[in-house]
Amino acid sequence: MPPAVGAWLVEQLALTSALGADLRRLARSTSATERATLEQVRRAVTADRAALRSLARHLGVGPDWTARSQALVGSWMSARTADLLPLLHTLPGLDRLPLTARVLDPRLRTALDLEAVAADLHRRAGVWRGLAALGADSPRPGLAPLLGPAGSLARRAEEQAHVVEGLVRRRLGELAEDSTDEDEPA
Repeated sequence: MPPAVGAWLVEQLALTSALGADLRRLARSTSATERATLEQVRRAVTADRAALRSLARHLGVGPDWTARSQALVGSWMSARTADLLPLLHTLPGLDRLPLTARVLDPRLRTALDLEAVAADLHRRAGVWRGLAALGADSPRPGLAPLLGPAGSLARRAEEQAHVVEGLVRRRLGELAEDSTDEDEPA
């Protein structure tokens, strides 16, 4: 396996681990219905990560703990930063930033986090499609059978993304209903 492809696989493993951590964090901060849906998506992402890890192992690509730990630390830091955003209004001058007031609503913050997870799931589908194309185009005879399931995993990642996008639409619908309720005269 070319070193660049091996490094790419390691990076994808790290990003998938971070996606699982983001899904776990989001599941803890949502309603029971959303929690069940996000847990189901997280379990599927974990199974996909196991398939990617197995593929990497078959191709002779070992785990790179540096890349994995960097992705997990980045995921953790973004979650902590999102938790600190409500405190920005206490800093002098920063309370006038237009984005700060909108981010203070935890429902909006959750919608933005769900949107980011949906984008990551679409990216995962692209990774699986790329691996399927690599298997189809490779002159290496043993690679095509290894990458055969990649097409179905790409479709599954797209389905996962659509499920999370449904949660985003629901959240945004709730926010829109609340804003129309506030706009109506009493």
